[in-house]
Amino acid sequence: MENSPVTYRRVEGREQQIFDQYLLPHIALRVRRGGEDILVLGAVWERLACGAAAVLLSGPDEEGSKTAELLSLYIDPQARRRGAGAGLVRLAMDCARTWGAALLRANYVSDEAEVAALDALFHALGAEPEFRLPVYEMDSRRYRDVRLVRRAFSWDYRTPDHIVPFSSLDETRRACLELDPELPLNVAPARRLNMSPELSLAYLDAGGAVAGFWLGSASATDRYAVQGVWRSSRAPVSCVQELLLAHVNLCYYRCGGDFLYYISPAVEYADRLIQAYSGGNYRRLEEHQADIALDRFDAGSPSEKNALKSKGIG
Repeated sequence: MENSPVTYRRVEGREQQIFDQYLLPHIALRVRRGGEDILVLGAVWERLACGAAAVLLSGPDEEGSKTAELLSLYIDPQARRRGAGAGLVRLAMDCARTWGAALLRANYVSDEAEVAALDALFHALGAEPEFRLPVYEMDSRRYRDVRLVRRAFSWDYRTPDHIVPFSSLDETRRACLELDPELPLNVAPARRLNMSPELSLAYLDAGGAVAGFWLGSASATDRYAVQGVWRSSRAPVSCVQELLLAHVNLCYYRCGGDFLYYISPAVEYADRLIQAYSGGNYRRLEEHQADIALDRFDAGSPSEKNALKSKGIG
């Protein structure tokens, strides 16, 4: 078994359950709910699943362009150093190329050593990885006594009536929000693909319209990420802190205890928030982006083309 090669294939139906453990939780949930636009790719070592990747295929848009994004990539530690990660990415490239995308985009967040390993992998595949943003990881056990936040951990904390779950917003409110001229495109909810409505909160103004929000997602059972923060001129300055408290409280009870929290300066007010509610206790990670141009590679294998066509996406 030690010298057995790792093989790769697209997995579908019930077989996907075997590879769920190697996907980010919110991606695995989306696949289980029938995400037809997501391909699940599996790595197998001596008949045992040892890793998986997920690829989002989107388009065509108004200009006829199609896009492909690597949403998740993980290899079991026991199967690493066998080229399994590169093998899954190459299969993802074949799928994206067959789909008609011009490039495969990957965004990844980790510590310095793991990011360097992923950078080397994507560089070997023809990409030029770029640093995007620092990402700060905070452990709730280390900031639950910070003055501005500790109330969110109290048993008697109550979420204000004007802060509601994002999942409760009707289509009219969401549509009006997306058309708000004050809303920056980089944090617009429709553009935050990893945002989880059930882990996100909206701040309503006196007229019941969304005047601010705190978008969240889960990367694991005890890990939550901030996907976007926004406050319009109609909301008071306290809007951001109120949303922060409500979201920390939501994560605390959702997790059933302490959790890890991730926030990036790409989110408005993030630098000040990091200093205010972390007490300076955080671990710095990095987010990198790699775009792999696909026009220099051959299209996918006939079997992969047929698999895509059978799903109406080839």
